[in-house]
Amino acid sequence: MTAEPKAALREARSNLWRYYPTAAPGETLYGTCARFHHLAGFKRPALTGRLLFDFERAASKRCAPMGLNTFSACVRDAGKPQEIVETMTVGALYLRFMVPERAQRALSWCCHCGAGRERFAFGWGSAQFERQHPLRLCPICMRADAQAIGFAYWHLEHQLPGALVCRTHREPLRAVASPSSGWRMPELAHSRLCPGVSARQHAFLGQLSSTVAALCDARPIDGRSLRAAICRELEQAGVVRAGGALAMQNVQRWLEGQLQDLVECLSAFDAQKTVPAVCGVLEKSRAPHPLRIALLMTCLVREGASLEDLAAATCKAPHGADRTAPSTPTSPARAYTLLETGMQAKEAAEQAGVSKSVVARWLSDPVLRDRWNTARKRRLFDTHAAAVCEALAQGARSTADLRRDANAAFQWFVRNDPQWMNQQLVESQMPAQLALWK
Repeated sequence: MTAEPKAALREARSNLWRYYPTAAPGETLYGTCARFHHLAGFKRPALTGRLLFDFERAASKRCAPMGLNTFSACVRDAGKPQEIVETMTVGALYLRFMVPERAQRALSWCCHCGAGRERFAFGWGSAQFERQHPLRLCPICMRADAQAIGFAYWHLEHQLPGALVCRTHREPLRAVASPSSGWRMPELAHSRLCPGVSARQHAFLGQLSSTVAALCDARPIDGRSLRAAICRELEQAGVVRAGGALAMQNVQRWLEGQLQDLVECLSAFDAQKTVPAVCGVLEKSRAPHPLRIALLMTCLVREGASLEDLAAATCKAPHGADRTAPSTPTSPARAYTLLETGMQAKEAAEQAGVSKSVVARWLSDPVLRDRWNTARKRRLFDTHAAAVCEALAQGARSTADLRRDANAAFQWFVRNDPQWMNQQLVESQMPAQLALWK
């Protein structure tokens, strides 16, 4: 490019921020660029790419954009490149599942153009990565947007992996019929229903869309905390035994029952191997792809787990927080069902089919232990009170008589509730005293 066109390009970029449209809530970077392209009346997509990103094929990089340094300098209100990737692209989901060093390299690759070929986690920036994330739209969202703000736009939550149903309207999403090589606006005429979205799996896919959206965050993922939360929920769902090793055969059978009809609609992510891949994440033999984590979390939510608690477990502790402070343990639901009755630990272990050490770990939960102690004291009170009443009915009239006839109950009430025992002795002697007065 000669000096004169370069000067004209610099001048155009210096005034670009005046005409670039403001992003709608939840709009993608590709969507704002597409609106600018059509508002400016450009015929060639390469011209818009050269102007905004200094990269003529920028329209083909919808998910992992390049040349963000140029874009950030031209559009003053757009923010820093890292902020743009984490709020306006699928990087909001993918970057936090990368190792921090690799995430920084991926961000650096997005900032420049012509940085050379480099392989990133999850195929970030590759042609296959773009094919795995076709443009998707919701017809109801399009009509609502047109009525509210005058135009339809590309929603980021619709472009996330596994988002095949709109989580707001529970409407199956539609994908563009052909790969997008230009700056396209949402149009129903050029779209089709995503394959494999059947009525049977509609509820599951709706929950999957909500799960994927909940996983979007700028903070790095805490894999250890997330795995611990998932294992705890697997125990509560009865998939694996509490306190034992993670039985992957049980987990695999459970996942096969949950994901049996999702092969076609997730085929872009090798869904034929979905169950082994999800199990591999728990065994740490497969990479924690966001979709694999989302599928596992969705299955747990359908078993009664809290999506908010699972999503909160993905975040690392804030900088400066006390990492040495012990975490509050929690116990599975069946532990509360058994131990809230006040039964002995050995009896609870026999009924649950676990060892006494597992019951001891359950009782490390402070809430459960308080309830167990209260129920156990109430149960012991009832047992010893019955023994005292029986001894009084058989003629015991003094503490010496109670100690002789019901020693265990006598010792327990001396330590825990002597006032109740004395009251029973007084009441047992009252009929004899009334007879003497008469």
